[in-house]
Amino acid sequence: WSSDVFSSDLKSSAVEGPRTEPGSERILLVEDEPHVRDLVVMQLGALGYAVDAQPDARAALAACDGDQQYDMLLTDVILPGGMNGRQLADRLASQRPALRVLFTSGYSQQAIEIQGVLMPGATLLHKPFRKPELARKVRDVLSGPPYADIARGHWPEVANDAAE
Repeated sequence: WSSDVFSSDLKSSAVEGPRTEPGSERILLVEDEPHVRDLVVMQLGALGYAVDAQPDARAALAACDGDQQYDMLLTDVILPGGMNGRQLADRLASQRPALRVLFTSGYSQQAIEIQGVLMPGATLLHKPFRKPELARKVRDVLSGPPYADIARGHWPEVANDAAE
């Protein structure tokens, strides 16, 4: 990954799509790769979001032990330490029913489906991604139903990059 993947250049809205309104929500980011984590924190911060970044599920769970409220979990699907992104999302959503979840992965949609890691209706953003894609997906997820509703089978059309 290089910093140009997260270019803040929005010069071609015809190519990249319409600009997304700045955010103000708090996001819990779980990404094990330090360089990627730092870049995503930078981009989300530039978009107006407050970000708490953690390297794995255990650290994310610890961050949620306090009174800190999060509007969204942005997590890699595959995480070190024995708990994957879906397991983390399921656990946090059981404690925080209004939590929204956006998954990221460098694996193909087919590989993720074969492993059965994500449920139907979960939103996936494929790596590498650019800032406009990140901005759009984050806003879409924050505007959509809570993850707990998706987990119960109440979801809109499957929202992933392959479907767009």
